[in-house]
Amino acid sequence: MCSTWCARASSSPQRRFLRFLAERYGRRSIYRIELSKQEVAAAIATRPETLSRVLRRMEEEELLGWKDSELRISQQAWGKAGEP
Repeated sequence: MCSTWCARASSSPQRRFLRFLAERYGRRSIYRIELSKQEVAAAIATRPETLSRVLRRMEEEELLGWKDSELRISQQAWGKAGEP
């Protein structure tokens, strides 16, 4: 799993997180994520603490909401990250 994400380690954790979602699940606004946040952090080549900070900041900016396994991403988040 790391081969794709580690190659992009020079991009921001937020951008890698959004790219991970788009490539693994497709780009949409609602996801059912069965991975732990620790597993997601490993998949995007970042530390769990860094992912937690990114998620907290995105929640504060109302770009996402993550409760249990349901993740909601706003269209604004995709635009901010420069993802197609």
